[in-house]
Amino acid sequence: MGEIKIRNYISIDGQPEVLFDSLPKEKQKEISERLQENAMRAIGFRRKNPKTSV
Repeated sequence: MGEIKIRNYISIDGQPEVLFDSLPKEKQKEISERLQENAMRAIGFRRKNPKTSV
């Protein structure tokens, strides 16, 4: 049986899709953080703001 390869493509702000691995590491990190933030928000988690918390 052959090896399974997964390639992730992403479209940012309506631009044509690009291979995620082809983006600079800084951009990959930024996108990953935004995706994680959106996923966490969807299940009810919110980031704690240390300036406003008691």
